[in-house]
Amino acid sequence: MTKNQLTLILVGVLFLSTLAAAYLTQKFNSSVKHSQEMAVDLTRLKNTAAVLQRLYAVSFEYGKTNPSIAPILQAATNVTVAQPAKAAAK
Repeated sequence: MTKNQLTLILVGVLFLSTLAAAYLTQKFNSSVKHSQEMAVDLTRLKNTAAVLQRLYAVSFEYGKTNPSIAPILQAATNVTVAQPAKAAAK
């Protein structure tokens, strides 16, 4: 009788450990999928930030030679664009 009880207990422990392993495997796969999605989002954000920084740099350089863009740049940022010095009146 005790042999059957021990066998049942061991089978029960095996069953519970199998269920726990299946649950943890599913949770791990879900976490990996989520982290991969987050990596794609992070890459997209970094690329967007790089494009915006390049656009700002080009606009700032353009503003040095063409001051008509200065109000637009000042509205977008708090950075002031260097205005060309006016020629002295003769």
